[in-house]
Order: sequence, then structure tokens, then C-alpha cells
Amino acid sequence: MEKHRVISITLCLLASLWGAKAQAAFTGTPAGRILTAGDHRVMILAPTGEIVWQYPTQLTHDAWMLTNGNILFADGETVTEVTPGKSVVFQYRAKAQKGGGTYSCQRLADGDTLVGENSTGRVLEVNRSGRRYSACRPLLTRRASIITCGWPGNW
Repeated sequence: MEKHRVISITLCLLASLWGAKAQAAFTGTPAGRILTAGDHRVMILAPTGEIVWQYPTQLTHDAWMLTNGNILFADGETVTEVTPGKSVVFQYRAKAQKGGGTYSCQRLADGDTLVGENSTGRVLEVNRSGRRYSACRPLLTRRASIITCGWPGNW
């Protein structure tokens, strides 16, 4: 029990120190707009904190402002790309939704999207039409975490 208490106290101290450092790094007024998520929506905020754009979502875990001005986000059910005009131009929905479908996303240089599926524990590479090109699944053991990758047919 003492070991857990020491670890907890250490983690709390580290979090406090990091929080103080992070707070010091974010003083003043931002130079540009801020992409954020909360309250079941993805938002773009003005430097003053005013909401200048928003789109309804589930519980957003990951959001990106793409170079084309679109927003890419994972909200637990889907990975979605939305234009500034709020048109959906890409959406991937995990087949298995139990435990949360998707938690992470990132647009790759070739235009494909990296998707993290919470429900299956896989990381997928998906093209614009939603076709999966490759998948990785971590295999957790007592001694190591091993990543296995392959084509979707292997799953």
C-alpha cells in the first residue's frame, strides 16, 4: 500500500509542476485562433475567447486544423472531416462501437487518415473512401508491448 501512496504523491507533484510550467507558458493573449473541443462540440476561438466557429460532436478526443482549412476530429463514434461551411467531406465509423469506436485521428501526407479504434484496439490507415489499407494491433504481455501490423485481411 505504501508503494502506491508514494507513486500517487509523486504523480501529483509532477502534475502540479507541469501544470505550473504549462500555465506560465500560456500567459498573455494568443496570437491567432485556437482549435478546441468541449461541451459536445469542436470550436475555433478568437484570441479573445469568443467562439467564431463550432460543430456538434460526441465526446471529442482528438481534433486537427488541416492545411486546407477543414477540421478533422475523432469523437468516440466517428472520425470526421468538416469544411468551414460545415459540410462533411470524410467520415469513418468503426464497425464495433462497444467501448467507444474511435479515439484518435491524424491526416497523413498522402491524404490517408490514421485512425485509432478504441473498440478493437487497432490503429488503421484509411483512404478517402473509407477503405482500410493497413492495421496494427498492440499485443500486450506481462513483459512487453508488441505491435503487430498487417493488411486488414489478416484480422
